[in-house]
Amino acid sequence: MVFSSNDCDKFNQAVVYRINGNTTSEFMFRILAEVVPVCIEVDREEIDFNFSEDSHAMYTSQIVNLTNDGNAAAKYEWKIPEECAFKLEKQKGQVEPGETLPIEITYTPEGKVGPKGNRQDLVLKVQDGFDKVIGCHGICETTSCQIKTSGPEKNKVDFGEIPISSRKEQAVTIKNTCNIPVVFEVIQTFYKTYLQISPMRGKIPPRDARSLNFSFMCKEEM
Repeated sequence: MVFSSNDCDKFNQAVVYRINGNTTSEFMFRILAEVVPVCIEVDREEIDFNFSEDSHAMYTSQIVNLTNDGNAAAKYEWKIPEECAFKLEKQKGQVEPGETLPIEITYTPEGKVGPKGNRQDLVLKVQDGFDKVIGCHGICETTSCQIKTSGPEKNKVDFGEIPISSRKEQAVTIKNTCNIPVVFEVIQTFYKTYLQISPMRGKIPPRDARSLNFSFMCKEEM
């Protein structure tokens, strides 16, 4: 016997059956069922994303748990804007009956950060069920730095002519012009074989400065 319904309702119906077509031998049993929406429970509806004082990362993460207390698998899909500072480990999937699925949400400050950080509601769409909304608040203050090079041109490191297989070093200074710590990260997309940069990431205290060192050596003519 299979029971299926597209509507949420209570079902109470008697079923009459006969044995060998004998109208004098009728039996009855009753079918009871309650059709309810598919439900995924979330353990948090509001999440604050803070950067710890000892963090040197450009992002921070939090976990939200999805729980399915029903007796059937619950399929879900997250709906978030394309340009969003919050990213999800699993955009869509399903939670098996009686199980809890942890989902990692990562906050990376990007784009225009307001005076109190980024705020975004993430919508959890549940198939054949009700939506859930999780409010995410990324706490990040606006920062600024100044870069000073040893050469005459601003924001330019000029090594000039370098003999083959000779190493030449340069340095720039990153000045934190804020009253709060600043975390930086170097994204190197070129000359990775010839150019070493150190440190690749770090943290600068308020109104302090750090040196960024460049070392270049090539064993062939460029």
